[in-house]
Amino acid sequence: DRVVAYSSRKLTPVLSTIGYDAKAGEGSQVPVLRSALISTLGDMGDKAVVAEANRRFAALDSDPTALDGPLRNVWLGIIAKNADQATWDKLRAMAKGAKTDLEKSTLYALLGGARDQKLGAQALDLALTDEPGKTTSAAIIGQVGYEHPMLAVDYVLAHRAQYEALIDVSARSQALARLGGGSADPAMAAKLDAYATQYLTPESRKVVDRAIASVKTRVETRQRLKAPLASWFAGKR
Repeated sequence: DRVVAYSSRKLTPVLSTIGYDAKAGEGSQVPVLRSALISTLGDMGDKAVVAEANRRFAALDSDPTALDGPLRNVWLGIIAKNADQATWDKLRAMAKGAKTDLEKSTLYALLGGARDQKLGAQALDLALTDEPGKTTSAAIIGQVGYEHPMLAVDYVLAHRAQYEALIDVSARSQALARLGGGSADPAMAAKLDAYATQYLTPESRKVVDRAIASVKTRVETRQRLKAPLASWFAGKR
């Protein structure tokens, strides 16, 4: 919460100056800055940016072009990450009705990126149905893994054969490493090690071992920096 509050105080005035939408005559770097600001603040859950994303999403009911433009995918990513059940269901309906394969795969993958763990679990169940399509199903699970590593890894371990059917044989030894490697939970390192010991050879588990090392480093770094960062933020009120 402190990180979000601090970032909002620093970044919101800049975004307010350039606005959410392009203006005639603005410099060539302004659209890049706008995209970065909206994406960063939305990803963190900044209330004003999330509210603007949801306003535009609601406007689709009366104006199908409400999200059109260079920031369409940025807005959709923010909407998906901060989705409630109704928003998630609407995104799913949009994915079902998508007119192109690219739009369909993009929208379905976004369903896995919800911050709400309940919606992450729903996305995992959806991924193992025929609805999204094989390649897109793997992408959904990957998105859940980014947002909820332990949830995704536990799910894949419980449905290992079904998951492995979605991905190329050559990628199977790396799959769990990708899903769990971004975690900062000490239990993840033990879980990945147990998986590699049971299912992989010493050679094929090297990717998993690197993921385990990353998790352990991340755990140690966060523990070491927690107190100094809390002190620093306290002085920035």
